[in-house]
Formats: sequence, structure tokens, C-alpha cells
Amino acid sequence: MPSAETTPRVWLLGSSMWSSVTAAQEGLPYAFAHFFSGQGTREAITHYQRSFVPSAELQKPEAMIAIGAIVAPTQEEADHLHASVRLLQRRIRQDDRRPVATPEEALRELNVPPAVPRQPWPVLAGAIDQPETEYPRYVVGTPAKVRDELLRIARELELRELIVNTITHSHEARKRSYSLLAEAFEL
Repeated sequence: MPSAETTPRVWLLGSSMWSSVTAAQEGLPYAFAHFFSGQGTREAITHYQRSFVPSAELQKPEAMIAIGAIVAPTQEEADHLHASVRLLQRRIRQDDRRPVATPEEALRELNVPPAVPRQPWPVLAGAIDQPETEYPRYVVGTPAKVRDELLRIARELELRELIVNTITHSHEARKRSYSLLAEAFEL
């Protein structure tokens, strides 16, 4: 085990109001898993910021969201790559845990109406292909477009930083997405 002069900071990562309430009550930094579930992001962050109780570790609320992003040189290529994660999200809601499909495979499968999920997952109206909420779970596009949208979301939610999650079939496409985004932010 490597030695370190300090211990890692503990963050509470969640995708529900329970995690928001708990992080605020315990005085912990809070990250909302928006890419996983975009439902209630603003409410969770706002509750955390307004209800935060200072602790020995943290005197002021510190929040961020984990959001998906796919960046490519053109909007068309980014949309093409995004098909893989769109299918992955559909499959997860159907309790189908196959690996991430290529964009071509995903586009073929997305054009077929989804099957009803196996139990124990309940089927609710709109549950198979969930529409986006206030903010997209994945911001998809050119470097400038994605940068501007991430900055807008961070500004509206009063966040100083974001966690960016990129899911693509190709590791090279994922690395290129991160590189293009880093360049857009001049990192």
C-alpha cells in the first residue's frame, strides 16, 4: 500500500434524494450521479446546498454532478457514437447486461421496438425509453457545444466542478472524446 500524508476525502455519490439528505446531514461533499438517473438532479443539489450542516471535515457545502459527455469533431459523429450508450441505457432498463454495442449494432437494435423487461423490474409508462429531464444525462456534440452546455449546467446548479463520464464502444473514441473536451476547456 502506498503511503500518503493525508487520507482521501470521502464523498457521498448518489442518485436520489436519500443521498442528498444524508450528505447534507453528515456534512459530506456530495456528487449526484446524473448520467445514471437524471430524475431530480436540481432538487437533490438544491436540497443539499440549502440543508447542509457543517462538519469537522467540511464547513460549506461542496457539490458536483457526474454527467455523461460524448465529444467528436462533428455533431454527426458524436450522435453516431451516442447510439451505443442510448442502447446500453435501454438494455439496462430491460435487465440486459450485455457489453456496450458498436454504434452500428446499436442503431440497428434501437430501430426495433424494445421488449418488455424481465421481472423484477416493474414496467411503467415511458420506462423503456426514458425521455431526457431538465438536463440531458449525456451532452453530445462538438467540443465547443459540449463545453458550453456543461458550463451552463454547472452555472445553473451553482457547481464549481463536474465529473464527466464517457461510454463508447471504442476505447480510442472515449480517449479522443476526453482529449477534445480537455482542449475545449484549455486544460
